[in-house]
Amino acid sequence: MTLKIKPLRLNALPNKEHKFVLKEGAKNESSQRTIKCPDYILNKLKYIYNGQTGQVFNMSPETVRRRTHEICEKAGIPDTTVHGLRHTNAAVMVALNITDKYAMARGGWTTENTFKQIYSYVFPEGADHADDLINQFFEDITT
Repeated sequence: MTLKIKPLRLNALPNKEHKFVLKEGAKNESSQRTIKCPDYILNKLKYIYNGQTGQVFNMSPETVRRRTHEICEKAGIPDTTVHGLRHTNAAVMVALNITDKYAMARGGWTTENTFKQIYSYVFPEGADHADDLINQFFEDITT
């Protein structure tokens, strides 16, 4: 299945009535893309999707932020933000050896610098595995 990603710019600012409003439109064209998504995620999104507004969650950005922290605590996983999940996605793509071009297309990054310097991280386990592979290579050619 595929999921059409058409994100809103989540600059939530209070208006004159002190209600949050979202700045509409993506930051750039590459932010609007279609990606494949696992069926189990799509089924969960369909269950909660609010087709009336075009938003997945019918709650304020502050509520989404707070609930994300609550879910992390309840699940016993490191605390993150919704935007932090974007960084995690980039790190997972690096760990899976997804080439930069494909990772950038999926994540909507237009420059390698943005992807590599800001979003992609190295998991310690992956670094350990890389060290083991390199060390094994040299052991194999020297014995």
